[in-house]
Amino acid sequence: MHEHHRRALNRLAEVMRQDLVIVALITSGSIAQGRAKESSDIDVFIVLTDKAFQQRKQADQLSYFNREVCDYDGGYIDGKMVNVRFLELAAERGSEPTRATFIGSAVVFSRLPNIVKLIATIPVYPELNRERNMRDFYGQIYLYGFYFASEASKKNNTYLMYHAAN
Repeated sequence: MHEHHRRALNRLAEVMRQDLVIVALITSGSIAQGRAKESSDIDVFIVLTDKAFQQRKQADQLSYFNREVCDYDGGYIDGKMVNVRFLELAAERGSEPTRATFIGSAVVFSRLPNIVKLIATIPVYPELNRERNMRDFYGQIYLYGFYFASEASKKNNTYLMYHAAN
């Protein structure tokens, strides 16, 4: 992490600590994974109380954007609002893209005692589910690669073909 990213995260943490409905701040993205360029934005998860999360969800306000705490050209914070239950579900049965989002994540600040341990478990592949996950994956390949692609070809349906290919 570049020093200007660290300064921005520290400033953001100061702002977040002022709001008692924010219970934790967690890094993600290129900053967390050690791939950040000097110009990279800063991706974070902002963990809210359940009540605050539900209120923001109803208001469709689950994203966060802040340029003020960044002191480098083009710098900004890009945040997603979540609650603790989201983190628990990600650890228990998160999809692989969700798990990958938490690789290298670190807790910047927290009011929760066990959050560091919880965050560390999210990117760990659930070996007990490997066989089922592989079976489901192959089932999806078969369904999209053979059935949907074949139907798209028969019907000359461009949309379905793109969907099957993706």
